[in-house]
Amino acid sequence: MVLASNGGSLLDASSLGIQAALRNTVLPKLTPEKAPDGGRPILQIDADLQNAVPIPGSEQAPIISTVSLLKPNAGTASMAPILILDATQQEEACVVSQVHVVLDRSNQNQKEPLICAIHKAGGGALPFSLLQDVTSFVLEANGGTAKVCSGSGHEHLLQETFLLQ
Repeated sequence: MVLASNGGSLLDASSLGIQAALRNTVLPKLTPEKAPDGGRPILQIDADLQNAVPIPGSEQAPIISTVSLLKPNAGTASMAPILILDATQQEEACVVSQVHVVLDRSNQNQKEPLICAIHKAGGGALPFSLLQDVTSFVLEANGGTAKVCSGSGHEHLLQETFLLQ
């Protein structure tokens, strides 16, 4: 995998790359035929690329969204951490912790994707109430369609909220 930029999460980019690779992979069409002796069926492989079929379920591959948590400056009114999706290098330098949330979109009957894994990176503990905020943030950001953000554009938040030297 080749990344054009080093901003954002490598896990997020990898999961989207895997999903794209699976979507673009096709398999030869297989046609079962009855065996002349009544035994096991014989599979006929169609080598024509025009008749190739996509991997079943490939459009439903899980995706990873990484949320970076920034601790606000003591002088700000709210002490709630700032949650950033697809953090830039400058934002990652100020990160207290990161949470990787894996979303499974395979159940078409549900309105929201299913959270199938959560991994916290970085030091310290994460209160359960904050974990709920993080998962709600990820579900809201990924609602409907999976979007790839080229940059988060939160530089103004960093300058206003943090003491950057």
